[in-house]
Amino acid sequence: MESKINIKTSKDLQLFCADESAISGKPLVLIVDDNESLLQTLKYILEDDGYSVLLARNGETAIKYFNNNVYTVILDIIMPDINGFKVFEELKKINPYCPIIFQTGFVEKQNRDNIRKNFRPYAYVIKGQDPDQLLDTLAGAVEYYKNFQENLKLNYELNVLNQELVRKTDDITKANANIRNFNRTLTETVEKQVKEIVRKEEILARIIEIGNIINSSLDLNKILVMVMKISKSMTNAEACSIILFNENNNAVNRVTLKKGGKISKHSFELNEDKGIIKWVIQHKESLIINNVYSDARFFNKYDEIEGFVTESMLCIPLRVKEGIIGVAQVINKLGEKVFCENDKDIFSILCSQVALTVKNARLFEETNQAKETKEKENLILKDRLREKCTYKNIIGTSNKMAELIETVKKV
Repeated sequence: MESKINIKTSKDLQLFCADESAISGKPLVLIVDDNESLLQTLKYILEDDGYSVLLARNGETAIKYFNNNVYTVILDIIMPDINGFKVFEELKKINPYCPIIFQTGFVEKQNRDNIRKNFRPYAYVIKGQDPDQLLDTLAGAVEYYKNFQENLKLNYELNVLNQELVRKTDDITKANANIRNFNRTLTETVEKQVKEIVRKEEILARIIEIGNIINSSLDLNKILVMVMKISKSMTNAEACSIILFNENNNAVNRVTLKKGGKISKHSFELNEDKGIIKWVIQHKESLIINNVYSDARFFNKYDEIEGFVTESMLCIPLRVKEGIIGVAQVINKLGEKVFCENDKDIFSILCSQVALTVKNARLFEETNQAKETKEKENLILKDRLREKCTYKNIIGTSNKMAELIETVKKV
């Protein structure tokens, strides 16, 4: 008898299992036959052998009262209302695992073989044979059904355990995934923090380096070149420019450090209200543009560097206490292709040093110019004094007079 079991829920289990009271009590056997005398005889024999018996005098009654507590069905084939074959099919729809024993007067072997082949009953017995043979067959059927129900319960419990195991496995898998995600996030966070620390240390080192450069030289051009090299390196840019202007006449001087260390210088006038340089000066704000040709503020005359294709730009105003003295730019971001806020923060720190350097250099230049002017004026005054202060009209040849004249000369 085929019995592929797939019990997933307790409801499925109850569908095919008898009540606990029925299992612990006498096995219930349903006898279906239209012969009243045979029914009573079988009832007496089975009850005497320890079974509970449920009688059905026709197929309709058998289908109506068949339930999960029935351990075995003894079914007649030929009945007036519904034949045994039809009853067999209906009972199997209710419980496909309950063993059914066909009992009939058919004795032809061919008929028995066809019935076994087409309906696959638990057994086939002939009416009127030795009752012991029927009892042996019935005992086997009842034992089969008991074992089946035990296996059914074990199967259900196994499914429950498997489901619990799957659930716990899923929980463990999720927990492991969470741990991996946490470790990955932690690692990324630590790496990011380490990179940030390294970056800040590098910025600090470069600021110190710029400070040392400023303190070690009074040559403005030399200092600007060194600062541009550092700025280009720290922002990973292709080029760097520093534009210094004169507020009186809008004239600007641009110094550019290009790829390969090539330096270019040229001057122009900002006499039009156009260009990114002009915008930064007017608004006194930093500006990141990662596609200059899509920005209406871009103006070739001011913003394009000769012999160089500008694609992206980061502009920082050079501020001192007295105001804006120029603009610094890094041009064309390498690698990532776009400038970010981090680049702006780094470049802003460097530009503050540039602005201070330019201011100090200009003050130094003004001081030197004033000094040279004073020295020239002193020389002129000395010449004039020499012409006016002579000693030809002083009469005296004594030693005392000579010493007095010499003292006056020194004064």
